[in-house]
Amino acid sequence: MSKIIWCSRHEMTAEQLADLRREIGAEMAVECRNITWAATTDSATDAVRNRAELALLYTAAGRGGVIAGVFPPVALEARKRGKRTGIRIASPVSRQAPELRVGDGPIPFAHVRWAGL
Repeated sequence: MSKIIWCSRHEMTAEQLADLRREIGAEMAVECRNITWAATTDSATDAVRNRAELALLYTAAGRGGVIAGVFPPVALEARKRGKRTGIRIASPVSRQAPELRVGDGPIPFAHVRWAGL
């Protein structure tokens, strides 16, 4: 069974989950984590904190696991210095979907695919 760590304050959509399941090709256990990446004026401290956060995610996902979410530049910078083999990083790619709009509400997004980082 593959362990998926979903890093977002939003719930993974049914479409995202189904698409990830197709890509993984195995049973999955999804764990949600609401992570706030450090991005202050003290970039050196932020880098240390973000690398530590990423290390915790790698440990939680385990070998063969997936860390999925929308990652800001500070998180990607932490990854450059903390890459580990056997763990996949994936980010959802979406498109605006005006056809799903309800009334005068905001234009929602629809899942397109997963991108490997």
